[in-house]
Amino acid sequence: MFYAPGRGFVFICLTYTFVLSFFTWGFSMPDLDRVWILYHELQIGKINKLSDMERIVLSKSTARYPGLTRELLNSSDIGLISANNEGWSNNSTAIILRSPKSEYCTTLNIKIPKFKDFSSYNIELKGNGGIDNKWLWKKRLNLSEVMKIALPPPPGTPEIIEISINSSSLMSKFSDVRIYIGFLKKNQNAVHGGEV
Repeated sequence: MFYAPGRGFVFICLTYTFVLSFFTWGFSMPDLDRVWILYHELQIGKINKLSDMERIVLSKSTARYPGLTRELLNSSDIGLISANNEGWSNNSTAIILRSPKSEYCTTLNIKIPKFKDFSSYNIELKGNGGIDNKWLWKKRLNLSEVMKIALPPPPGTPEIIEISINSSSLMSKFSDVRIYIGFLKKNQNAVHGGEV
């Protein structure tokens, strides 16, 4: 013989399920809060490189809220969001955020302090094209003291660009060298570090 649960029991189970779902939803952190925490951790150097999940949250939030990119960049269209001092990154990785309105900035001007041997190092640029978790474009170049690197046109949504210095030698460590990143405007030679 099959016994069906009573209405009271079903009601209590549904109530507990609803309450548990409500508190789970309520205690989860909204994306904008996560972006602000991530931004401040990048600014103080607590985070040097974005994880896949952090990049997804930042990409989705800047795409969903158009004013957020300019807010993170202090009313600019392109700039460093990782820890830096007037365009000099605090480590060998730098994170740039650029808005679709940054088409006037076509070139990155990168400077690296002089050291003994550039030959075993390269610089890698990756841009997500405004898409959540995929790097749409990559450039890997041999390292030199001063480099001017052309950027592809900005996509329709804000883009995250990661610049890192890597070693081709397994024995080399390159974590302490800082990178200067300036932004060259179209038809101009003026360089401005940090933000444009």
